[in-house]
Amino acid sequence: MAFEDMDIKKLRIIIITALVLFFVGCLVLIKIGAEKMGISGGEPPLLKLMEESKVIRGTNIKALNENLGKEVTVRDTIEDIKIQNGTWVLKLHYLSVPLQGNLLKSFKHSYKPSELKGKTVKITGVIKITSEAGLSIVPKQTKDIKVLD
Repeated sequence: MAFEDMDIKKLRIIIITALVLFFVGCLVLIKIGAEKMGISGGEPPLLKLMEESKVIRGTNIKALNENLGKEVTVRDTIEDIKIQNGTWVLKLHYLSVPLQGNLLKSFKHSYKPSELKGKTVKITGVIKITSEAGLSIVPKQTKDIKVLD
């Protein structure tokens, strides 16, 4: 009797293991198929939503002040563009975005000042207060500025 019980326990373990491996294999095949069809690219929606929650709205002056000196991502609308002494300054609701040097050169190739007014942007950089621009966000690279519409 003990011998027969042992065989049934082994058989159950083997069957459960085989089922788990079968389902894992199916999931892998589904993922590979989705990638080949081009329907699994990009970030998972939940991850994208979590990332969006880290973005500060440019109209939230309290959050901007709390993050002074820190690198953040801000989403806002370009209200005006000032061009002076070889520098572009994008004026948002409360922030200025100074663009100069290599950053300005590469940004100029993609956009004209007249095209930017009223556009929504997402900018990553350090929030600072300067005597020239006031409360500003300073991006490091062109990829830190994304024109969304």
